[in-house]
Amino acid sequence: LKGMLAVVYGENGTGHAAQIDQCQIAGKTGTAQWHIKDDRNLAWFTGFLPAQDPVYAFAIVYEGQPGQKVHGGSEAAPIVHEVFDNFFKKAPPDEPVLMAKNNPDTARKALPVTDDDEKDMEATRKALPVKDEHGSEPVPKAEKSNGLGGFLRNLFKH
Repeated sequence: LKGMLAVVYGENGTGHAAQIDQCQIAGKTGTAQWHIKDDRNLAWFTGFLPAQDPVYAFAIVYEGQPGQKVHGGSEAAPIVHEVFDNFFKKAPPDEPVLMAKNNPDTARKALPVTDDDEKDMEATRKALPVKDEHGSEPVPKAEKSNGLGGFLRNLFKH
């Protein structure tokens, strides 16, 4: 959390343009080559808000034009600001983030992770397929299917 807050609020953070007045945003900027032969890149900003008690998660991806130098902080972070600033300006009074800001004592809080939750997560991890020598899970053999519907049924069946 500290690192994601530093991206938006830290002195050397790359996501300053995402800041809004309504709450703190925690996020991470990024840039990636997308279409190398055309010199096209992607910029993104992903995160959640409010930082201390998340209600919303987001991911913004900006597709640069050929030759355009793009960065998550300069292209995607301002989009995050614009979307959430407009959203909160038009939100009803019972919107959870606004309620938390205006009535911090009565605002809903994140649910704590209990010991039983931890046990359930550990049991789930133990039930997952064993990884091979390369750290990959075995890929199940696909059954023959007709069309996309059959493919999706085979892909998601247990």
